[in-house]
Amino acid sequence: MNTRKITENYVRWACEHQQCTFSGDHRKGNKYADKLEKYNRLFVNEYDESVREMIDIIVESNNPGAVMWIASVCKKLQYRLPEVKEKVISYSKDTKLGLYAVTAEILLEQL
Repeated sequence: MNTRKITENYVRWACEHQQCTFSGDHRKGNKYADKLEKYNRLFVNEYDESVREMIDIIVESNNPGAVMWIASVCKKLQYRLPEVKEKVISYSKDTKLGLYAVTAEILLEQL
């Protein structure tokens, strides 16, 4: 796996998905969501050192969308979950994130 390309795509697609959510472009947003879900399945099914490295990069990106997308993977793998929860808590309190703050609150219930 090309770790750099995958993580760059993941973070970029999470940003694009977030922008589509804010602008109401659900059709385009769903395309990004499908791509992110595909990578999430890959991360869980192919879990190894390279996947841990990719998760580390995504969590450390400090991109709210990317961190929230990777949160379910962290939960399933029990990897970096406390740190991810703390980030999601901070996103849920960030009024500048608008709808994503509400999404973070909902996500917390699942973590």
